[in-house]
Amino acid sequence: MSRSEDAQRLVDHNKLIGNGSSYDALMDGLTFIAEQNLRNPELETRWGKLLLHKHRSRLGDQVWDVYERTFIASLDAHDNATSKDCLSALKTKFPESNRVNILGGMELEARGRYSEASKVYRKTIEAEPSMRMAHKRKICVLKAMGETEKATTALKDYLETFADDVSAWGELCELYKTQGSYSLAKFCLEELLLVNPENYIHHLHYAEVLYTMKRFAEARAYFAQSLELKPKNNLRALYGLIMCIRVKGKNNQVHADLFKYSAERLVAEYRIAFPNEKSLNPANILSPEPIETEGSAPPHLVGMLKTVLDA
Repeated sequence: MSRSEDAQRLVDHNKLIGNGSSYDALMDGLTFIAEQNLRNPELETRWGKLLLHKHRSRLGDQVWDVYERTFIASLDAHDNATSKDCLSALKTKFPESNRVNILGGMELEARGRYSEASKVYRKTIEAEPSMRMAHKRKICVLKAMGETEKATTALKDYLETFADDVSAWGELCELYKTQGSYSLAKFCLEELLLVNPENYIHHLHYAEVLYTMKRFAEARAYFAQSLELKPKNNLRALYGLIMCIRVKGKNNQVHADLFKYSAERLVAEYRIAFPNEKSLNPANILSPEPIETEGSAPPHLVGMLKTVLDA
């Protein structure tokens, strides 16, 4: 199921729930969002509030998980009243909880009170050094304050203790890329590839870093591997593969065939996305004459494809 289909399913589910909201429908909706790793804070906040207001007695001990999740979603949705109510309920129930203290720090972050939030996280780390979330929130505060170098150092220190944190390696990679440290970003991606060699995104990001470092032959191999792991709806890999071959040249039949395959797949993907666009065919794209789009596709699309594929 694609992201657009997931989003539509959420919209349809929300319509079914309406204002009546059965317990099972609300729980199914929240479970779907979590399982599909979707981000829709407005819906999560709405459904969480309905559960807490109408079905609190049925939740049992799970009610506190719903409070926490609704609190985080409401911060994202800028629903200050809901976040305040949820945090108050959690503090009342767990007055000495470091986990709840971190949620309080997140509320301070949402208000832009970064120094106060940082103090909360430092105290939490002193009390419980193994609490990963406190370390990660502290790094988020540094990023929000524009302290990129300090955030990078803090994240490196964090990974010395929690080397199995995949998301932290990905974040460190992004920080290195923003600083132009591509060799270090490459190292982070190698760690991710070791952890999950079947993830096409890791291969894709690794190929893009290699391309930036002008290691085109290696980049071509990893773009191709990303495409093998995810043949459909992987336009970045197709573009990357085409650009690598253009740089290195179609100096043998294998490279020529690979270029032809990639070009055909790229056009096919756009024709699936814009089925009524008459200008999306190889004859138009490779024509020396300028071609304008005639349907729903962006007006620059054919010209962009012409530039990319005109090898």
